[in-house]
Amino acid sequence: MDKMKIGIIGAGKMGVTHCGAFMRHKKAKVISVCDTDKAKADNLAEGNWLEVEDYKGRFLPKYVIKKVYDDYKELVSKSDIDAVVITTSEDSQYEIAKDALENNKHVLVEQPFTENYDQAEELIELADKKNLILSVNQCWRFHPHIQYARNIVGSGILGEITKVKGYGLKDSKQKNNCLDIIDTVSYLFGKMKIKYVVGNFMNTLDLDVVEDIGVVLMGFDSGASGIFEFGGPNPTKNDGEPTIQIFGTQGYLNVFPTSIKLYFKDEEGQFYPELCDWYFSKELFIRQARSFISSILRGKDNINSGRSYLETIKINNAIDKSKKENRIVFLDKS
Repeated sequence: MDKMKIGIIGAGKMGVTHCGAFMRHKKAKVISVCDTDKAKADNLAEGNWLEVEDYKGRFLPKYVIKKVYDDYKELVSKSDIDAVVITTSEDSQYEIAKDALENNKHVLVEQPFTENYDQAEELIELADKKNLILSVNQCWRFHPHIQYARNIVGSGILGEITKVKGYGLKDSKQKNNCLDIIDTVSYLFGKMKIKYVVGNFMNTLDLDVVEDIGVVLMGFDSGASGIFEFGGPNPTKNDGEPTIQIFGTQGYLNVFPTSIKLYFKDEEGQFYPELCDWYFSKELFIRQARSFISSILRGKDNINSGRSYLETIKINNAIDKSKKENRIVFLDKS
Protein backbone atom coordinates (compact mmCIF):
# COMPACT_ATOMS: atom_id res chain seq x y z
CA MET A 1 0.00 0.00 0.00
CA ASP A 2 1.41 3.37 -1.05
CA LYS A 3 -0.52 5.73 1.24
CA MET A 4 -3.56 5.19 3.41
CA LYS A 5 -6.44 6.96 1.66
CA ILE A 6 -8.67 8.86 4.06
CA GLY A 7 -12.19 10.26 3.71
CA ILE A 8 -13.47 12.97 6.07
CA ILE A 9 -17.20 12.91 6.87
CA GLY A 10 -18.30 16.20 8.41
CA ALA A 11 -16.70 19.51 7.41
CA GLY A 12 -17.07 21.52 10.62
CA LYS A 13 -14.30 22.45 13.04
CA MET A 14 -13.53 18.83 13.93
CA GLY A 15 -13.44 17.93 10.24
CA VAL A 16 -10.84 20.68 9.78
CA THR A 17 -8.89 19.43 12.79
CA HIS A 18 -8.72 15.79 11.74
CA CYS A 19 -8.06 16.73 8.13
CA GLY A 20 -5.10 18.87 9.20
CA ALA A 21 -3.74 16.06 11.38
CA PHE A 22 -3.91 13.40 8.68
CA MET A 23 -2.44 15.72 6.06
CA ARG A 24 0.71 15.76 8.19
CA HIS A 25 1.15 11.99 8.11
CA LYS A 26 3.56 10.76 5.45
CA LYS A 27 1.68 7.47 5.07
CA ALA A 28 -1.78 9.02 4.74
CA LYS A 29 -3.55 11.12 2.12
CA VAL A 30 -6.96 12.75 2.51
CA ILE A 31 -8.64 12.18 -0.85
CA SER A 32 -12.30 12.97 -0.19
CA VAL A 33 -14.60 14.97 2.05
CA CYS A 34 -18.34 14.86 2.66
CA ASP A 35 -20.89 17.12 4.30
CA THR A 36 -24.64 17.55 3.82
CA ASP A 37 -23.81 21.24 3.42
CA LYS A 38 -21.99 21.13 0.08
CA ALA A 39 -20.55 24.62 0.55
CA LYS A 40 -18.84 23.56 3.78
CA ALA A 41 -17.45 20.46 2.09
CA ASP A 42 -16.13 22.57 -0.80
CA ASN A 43 -14.44 24.97 1.63
CA LEU A 44 -12.69 22.13 3.43
CA ALA A 45 -11.60 20.55 0.15
CA GLU A 46 -10.30 23.82 -1.30
CA GLY A 47 -8.44 24.87 1.84
CA ASN A 48 -10.77 27.66 2.99
CA TRP A 49 -10.62 26.38 6.53
CA LEU A 50 -12.39 27.62 9.61
CA GLU A 51 -10.18 28.87 12.40
CA VAL A 52 -10.62 26.51 15.33
CA GLU A 53 -10.36 28.46 18.58
CA ASP A 54 -10.53 25.42 20.87
CA TYR A 55 -6.80 24.75 20.83
CA LYS A 56 -3.52 26.59 20.52
CA GLY A 57 -2.07 26.83 17.03
CA ARG A 58 -3.80 26.41 13.71
CA PHE A 59 -3.85 23.73 11.05
CA LEU A 60 -3.18 24.93 7.52
CA PRO A 61 -4.07 22.89 4.43
CA LYS A 62 -1.22 21.12 2.63
CA TYR A 63 -3.08 20.26 -0.58
CA VAL A 64 -6.46 20.43 -2.30
CA ILE A 65 -8.89 17.54 -1.77
CA LYS A 66 -10.29 16.60 -5.15
CA LYS A 67 -13.38 14.54 -4.32
CA VAL A 68 -16.36 16.17 -2.60
CA TYR A 69 -19.68 14.53 -1.66
CA ASP A 70 -22.89 15.58 0.07
CA ASP A 71 -24.01 11.99 0.77
CA TYR A 72 -21.78 9.93 3.06
CA LYS A 73 -23.14 6.66 1.61
CA GLU A 74 -21.53 7.54 -1.70
CA LEU A 75 -18.18 8.21 -0.04
CA VAL A 76 -18.07 4.99 2.02
CA SER A 77 -19.00 2.92 -1.04
CA LYS A 78 -15.88 4.00 -2.94
CA SER A 79 -13.23 1.29 -3.30
CA ASP A 80 -10.35 3.79 -3.22
CA ILE A 81 -11.09 4.78 0.41
CA ASP A 82 -9.24 2.81 3.11
CA ALA A 83 -10.49 4.64 6.20
CA VAL A 84 -12.98 7.33 7.21
CA VAL A 85 -13.01 9.93 9.96
CA ILE A 86 -16.54 10.67 11.19
CA THR A 87 -17.03 14.13 12.74
CA THR A 88 -20.80 14.49 12.43
CA SER A 89 -23.44 15.09 15.11
CA GLU A 90 -23.87 12.55 17.90
CA ASP A 91 -27.19 11.19 16.65
CA SER A 92 -25.73 10.24 13.25
CA GLN A 93 -22.42 8.66 14.28
CA TYR A 94 -23.65 5.10 14.85
CA GLU A 95 -25.39 4.80 11.48
CA ILE A 96 -22.46 6.26 9.53
CA ALA A 97 -19.89 4.14 11.37
CA LYS A 98 -21.93 0.99 10.75
CA ASP A 99 -22.26 1.73 7.02
CA ALA A 100 -18.53 2.46 6.79
CA LEU A 101 -17.58 -0.81 8.49
CA GLU A 102 -20.01 -2.75 6.32
CA ASN A 103 -18.22 -1.23 3.32
CA ASN A 104 -14.87 -2.47 4.72
CA LYS A 105 -13.57 0.90 5.87
CA HIS A 106 -11.48 1.46 8.99
CA VAL A 107 -13.17 4.04 11.23
CA LEU A 108 -12.09 6.87 13.52
CA VAL A 109 -15.24 8.45 14.96
CA GLU A 110 -16.03 11.29 17.34
CA GLN A 111 -17.30 10.47 20.82
CA PRO A 112 -19.69 9.15 22.02
CA PHE A 113 -20.06 7.27 18.66
CA THR A 114 -23.20 5.42 19.78
CA GLU A 115 -26.20 6.27 21.92
CA ASN A 116 -25.97 3.12 24.05
CA TYR A 117 -23.83 0.17 25.06
CA ASP A 118 -25.56 -2.36 22.79
CA GLN A 119 -24.90 -0.27 19.68
CA ALA A 120 -21.24 0.07 20.67
CA GLU A 121 -20.87 -3.69 21.12
CA GLU A 122 -22.53 -4.22 17.74
CA LEU A 123 -20.01 -1.98 15.96
CA ILE A 124 -17.06 -3.53 17.79
CA GLU A 125 -18.20 -7.04 16.82
CA LEU A 126 -18.67 -5.90 13.22
CA ALA A 127 -15.16 -4.41 13.12
CA ASP A 128 -13.70 -7.60 14.62
CA LYS A 129 -15.57 -9.78 12.12
CA LYS A 130 -14.16 -7.78 9.21
CA ASN A 131 -10.67 -7.31 10.73
CA LEU A 132 -11.09 -3.54 10.73
CA ILE A 133 -9.87 -0.88 13.16
CA LEU A 134 -12.56 1.05 15.04
CA SER A 135 -11.21 3.97 17.08
CA VAL A 136 -12.93 6.73 19.07
CA ASN A 137 -11.64 10.30 19.15
CA GLN A 138 -10.29 10.66 22.68
CA CYS A 139 -7.17 12.71 22.06
CA TRP A 140 -6.58 13.34 25.77
CA ARG A 141 -5.38 9.75 26.02
CA PHE A 142 -2.44 10.83 23.87
CA HIS A 143 -1.54 13.81 26.07
CA PRO A 144 1.91 13.31 27.69
CA HIS A 145 0.56 14.53 31.03
CA ILE A 146 -2.23 11.94 30.95
CA GLN A 147 0.27 9.22 30.06
CA TYR A 148 2.52 10.42 32.89
CA ALA A 149 -0.37 10.48 35.36
CA ARG A 150 -1.52 6.99 34.35
CA ASN A 151 1.95 5.62 35.03
CA ILE A 152 2.03 7.37 38.43
CA VAL A 153 -1.38 5.97 39.43
CA GLY A 154 -0.45 2.50 38.20
CA SER A 155 2.85 2.51 40.08
CA GLY A 156 1.12 2.73 43.46
CA ILE A 157 3.33 5.60 44.60
CA LEU A 158 0.27 7.56 45.75
CA GLY A 159 -0.78 4.73 48.04
CA GLU A 160 -4.43 3.73 48.19
CA ILE A 161 -6.59 6.11 46.13
CA THR A 162 -9.24 7.67 48.37
CA LYS A 163 -10.80 10.49 46.34
CA VAL A 164 -10.93 11.92 42.81
CA LYS A 165 -12.14 15.39 41.85
CA GLY A 166 -12.56 16.81 38.39
CA TYR A 167 -13.83 19.85 36.54
CA GLY A 168 -14.72 19.85 32.86
CA LEU A 169 -16.02 22.33 30.31
CA LYS A 170 -19.32 21.23 28.82
CA ASP A 171 -20.60 22.41 25.46
CA SER A 172 -24.32 23.01 25.97
CA LYS A 173 -25.02 21.84 22.42
CA GLN A 174 -23.70 18.35 23.20
CA LYS A 175 -25.84 15.67 24.79
CA ASN A 176 -22.96 13.85 26.46
CA ASN A 177 -22.00 14.31 30.10
CA CYS A 178 -18.58 15.91 29.52
CA LEU A 179 -17.11 12.66 28.28
CA ASP A 180 -13.54 13.99 28.07
CA ILE A 181 -13.23 14.07 31.86
CA ILE A 182 -15.21 10.85 32.43
CA ASP A 183 -13.19 8.91 29.85
CA THR A 184 -9.89 10.28 31.13
CA VAL A 185 -10.65 9.23 34.71
CA SER A 186 -11.68 5.77 33.51
CA TYR A 187 -8.47 5.54 31.46
CA LEU A 188 -6.24 6.78 34.30
CA PHE A 189 -7.44 4.18 36.78
CA GLY A 190 -7.44 1.10 34.57
CA LYS A 191 -8.54 -1.79 36.78
CA MET A 192 -10.17 0.43 39.43
CA LYS A 193 -13.75 0.52 38.13
CA ILE A 194 -16.63 2.89 38.82
CA LYS A 195 -19.32 1.06 40.80
CA TYR A 196 -22.17 3.60 40.91
CA VAL A 197 -23.06 7.15 39.86
CA VAL A 198 -25.47 9.91 40.85
CA GLY A 199 -25.94 12.75 38.36
CA ASN A 200 -27.69 16.10 38.61
CA PHE A 201 -27.64 18.54 35.67
CA MET A 202 -29.37 21.87 35.00
CA ASN A 203 -30.13 24.12 32.06
CA THR A 204 -29.41 27.62 33.39
CA LEU A 205 -29.52 29.66 30.20
CA ASP A 206 -32.37 28.03 28.26
CA LEU A 207 -30.22 28.05 25.13
CA ASP A 208 -31.51 24.62 24.14
CA VAL A 209 -32.82 21.43 25.71
CA VAL A 210 -29.36 20.24 26.80
CA GLU A 211 -28.08 20.98 30.33
CA ASP A 212 -25.10 23.32 30.61
CA ILE A 213 -23.92 22.67 34.20
CA GLY A 214 -23.96 19.63 36.43
CA VAL A 215 -22.43 17.50 39.16
CA VAL A 216 -21.76 13.76 39.16
CA LEU A 217 -20.91 11.73 42.27
CA MET A 218 -19.20 8.38 41.79
CA GLY A 219 -18.25 5.42 43.93
CA PHE A 220 -15.40 3.12 42.91
CA ASP A 221 -15.18 -0.61 43.60
CA SER A 222 -12.09 0.08 45.73
CA GLY A 223 -14.10 2.27 48.11
CA ALA A 224 -12.78 5.56 46.71
CA SER A 225 -15.17 8.43 45.97
CA GLY A 226 -15.32 10.86 43.07
CA ILE A 227 -16.97 14.22 42.45
CA PHE A 228 -17.05 15.86 39.03
CA GLU A 229 -18.39 19.27 38.12
CA PHE A 230 -19.20 20.35 34.58
CA GLY A 231 -19.62 23.94 33.44
CA GLY A 232 -20.92 25.34 30.21
CA PRO A 233 -21.42 28.86 28.82
CA ASN A 234 -22.82 30.42 31.98
CA PRO A 235 -21.77 33.14 34.45
CA THR A 236 -20.46 30.64 37.03
CA LYS A 237 -18.26 28.75 34.59
CA ASN A 238 -14.56 28.34 35.32
CA ASP A 239 -12.91 29.89 32.28
CA GLY A 240 -9.65 28.05 32.93
CA GLU A 241 -8.60 24.60 31.89
CA PRO A 242 -10.25 21.36 32.99
CA THR A 243 -8.56 19.68 35.91
CA ILE A 244 -8.35 16.28 37.61
CA GLN A 245 -7.18 15.84 41.20
CA ILE A 246 -6.30 12.43 42.63
CA PHE A 247 -5.89 11.92 46.38
CA GLY A 248 -4.07 8.94 47.87
CA THR A 249 -2.94 7.85 51.32
CA GLN A 250 0.68 8.67 50.40
CA GLY A 251 0.38 11.51 47.92
CA TYR A 252 -1.61 13.85 45.69
CA LEU A 253 -1.62 14.28 41.93
CA ASN A 254 -3.00 17.25 39.97
CA VAL A 255 -3.45 16.94 36.20
CA PHE A 256 -3.79 20.23 34.30
CA PRO A 257 -3.37 23.10 34.04
CA THR A 258 -0.28 22.32 32.00
CA SER A 259 1.59 20.52 34.79
CA ILE A 260 1.35 17.66 37.24
CA LYS A 261 2.22 18.16 40.90
CA LEU A 262 2.93 15.45 43.43
CA TYR A 263 2.73 16.10 47.17
CA PHE A 264 3.87 13.32 49.47
CA LYS A 265 2.67 12.71 52.99
CA ASP A 266 5.90 13.43 54.88
CA GLU A 267 7.86 15.21 52.21
CA GLU A 268 7.21 18.23 50.04
CA GLY A 269 7.95 17.91 46.37
CA GLN A 270 6.80 18.94 42.93
CA PHE A 271 7.56 16.82 39.92
CA TYR A 272 6.80 17.81 36.35
CA PRO A 273 6.72 15.83 33.13
CA GLU A 274 7.83 17.51 29.92
CA LEU A 275 5.77 20.69 29.75
CA CYS A 276 3.17 21.20 27.03
CA ASP A 277 1.92 24.51 25.68
CA TRP A 278 -1.69 23.82 26.62
CA TYR A 279 -3.91 20.99 27.81
CA PHE A 280 -5.61 20.83 24.39
CA SER A 281 -3.49 21.29 21.29
CA LYS A 282 -3.41 20.24 17.66
CA GLU A 283 -0.43 18.01 18.51
CA LEU A 284 -2.82 15.62 20.27
CA PHE A 285 -4.73 15.08 17.02
CA ILE A 286 -1.49 14.53 15.12
CA ARG A 287 -0.50 11.85 17.65
CA GLN A 288 -3.94 10.28 17.39
CA ALA A 289 -3.80 10.22 13.58
CA ARG A 290 -0.34 8.62 13.77
CA SER A 291 -1.66 5.97 16.16
CA PHE A 292 -4.70 5.26 13.96
CA ILE A 293 -2.58 4.71 10.84
CA SER A 294 -0.15 2.55 12.83
CA SER A 295 -3.05 0.44 14.13
CA ILE A 296 -4.31 -0.19 10.61
CA LEU A 297 -0.86 -1.15 9.34
CA ARG A 298 -0.21 -3.45 12.33
CA GLY A 299 -3.75 -4.83 12.45
CA LYS A 300 -3.95 -4.15 16.19
CA ASP A 301 -6.11 -1.81 18.27
CA ASN A 302 -4.63 1.35 19.78
CA ILE A 303 -5.23 3.02 23.16
CA ASN A 304 -8.48 4.65 22.00
CA SER A 305 -10.09 1.60 20.44
CA GLY A 306 -13.84 1.20 20.42
CA ARG A 307 -13.50 -1.71 22.84
CA SER A 308 -11.52 0.36 25.34
CA TYR A 309 -14.28 3.00 25.20
CA LEU A 310 -17.05 0.61 26.29
CA GLU A 311 -16.58 1.46 29.97
CA THR A 312 -17.01 5.18 29.21
CA ILE A 313 -20.28 4.49 27.38
CA LYS A 314 -21.51 2.40 30.30
CA ILE A 315 -20.72 5.25 32.71
CA ASN A 316 -22.37 7.84 30.46
CA ASN A 317 -25.54 5.74 30.12
CA ALA A 318 -25.67 5.30 33.90
CA ILE A 319 -25.38 9.07 34.42
CA ASP A 320 -28.24 9.63 31.96
CA LYS A 321 -30.36 7.09 33.81
CA SER A 322 -29.55 8.71 37.16
CA LYS A 323 -30.60 12.13 35.83
CA LYS A 324 -33.87 10.85 34.41
CA GLU A 325 -34.87 8.68 37.38
CA ASN A 326 -33.38 10.90 40.09
CA ARG A 327 -31.60 8.04 41.86
CA ILE A 328 -28.31 6.25 42.36
CA VAL A 329 -27.46 3.87 39.50
CA PHE A 330 -25.16 0.87 39.88
CA LEU A 331 -23.27 0.13 36.68
CA ASP A 332 -23.58 -3.65 36.94
CA LYS A 333 -27.38 -3.30 37.18
CA SER A 334 -28.02 -0.35 34.83
